[in-house]
Amino acid sequence: MGERAVSKPTQHEENFPDADALMVALILAPGTFSRNRFFKLYQSESIWQARRRAQVVRSLIKELTDPWPTAGQLPSHPQAVVEQEVMIEGELHLQFSVPDLGYRRSVRLSAVEAAALRYCLDRAGKLQASEQDKRAVELCLSKLAPNLLTEPRVDAPGST
Repeated sequence: MGERAVSKPTQHEENFPDADALMVALILAPGTFSRNRFFKLYQSESIWQARRRAQVVRSLIKELTDPWPTAGQLPSHPQAVVEQEVMIEGELHLQFSVPDLGYRRSVRLSAVEAAALRYCLDRAGKLQASEQDKRAVELCLSKLAPNLLTEPRVDAPGST
């Protein structure tokens, strides 16, 4: 129980986008690759993991940008206290807490996940992303397969 059934990868997976590229796209625009439109894409284990990683990063973005309301106190919201520790090979260990609520969260992010998180926090005005983070996000997005972004065009018979 709780196990997720995933079909074995097919020969068509070479047409799938890079998993990190898809993850970054889903962090920036979660509705980009809908399950209904790209059903075969979602049968891949690596793509399923990329979607899950994107959900984790998006939840971090929401928690670090949204105010934390407390019951009966609309004017003042407790702020999250963030600690970061860069690990080996760019991996980021992120810890933050909201002391007023007794809330604490800790997560490890890959270099690409951390770059996408900082990029989104920069866009939200919460911190300044480095040029390296911006380049990492842009590089990932450039790896998306162009054939996945557009539907094949079918011309009417006799038109050129």
